[in-house]
Amino acid sequence: MPNHPVPIERKRARGNPGKRAMPKSDQVEVIEPLTDEAPVRLDHAGAELWHKMNSHAHWLGESDNPAMLMLCEKYDRREMLLAQLENEPLVLVPENGSRAQPNPLVAMIDQVEKDIVSLLSLLGMTPTDRARLGLAEVKKQSTLEKLRSQREAR
Repeated sequence: MPNHPVPIERKRARGNPGKRAMPKSDQVEVIEPLTDEAPVRLDHAGAELWHKMNSHAHWLGESDNPAMLMLCEKYDRREMLLAQLENEPLVLVPENGSRAQPNPLVAMIDQVEKDIVSLLSLLGMTPTDRARLGLAEVKKQSTLEKLRSQREAR
């Protein structure tokens, strides 16, 4: 299991088992939570993502605003590119008979999606990043728990 930094709050709750020096409570800066209101410049998809992340990612603070805004803008851009691609072929065949080329929109969508995943990772929104931040751990249901659930469902 990888060694990830444990948030100060969790160390305090556990009683600091490692007995390492921690900042005093009055030395820790409190981060303002991210504002509930999505920026007006976001379109529907970006604003919806803003609200969804804001309600689920309680660790995001006002200092995450630039990354969140960029993520939501890229999400809007992805939706716009997907809508545009619906009206165009995936492969463009020039009229002069030269070689067929992939539609440039496909490469643009791929790049925006890579950017989205990168920003999600920065904000702790992937399972690996949440575990690294010590925020959550996904626990698979054991075989015994699964059998008990099936029995209770009958």
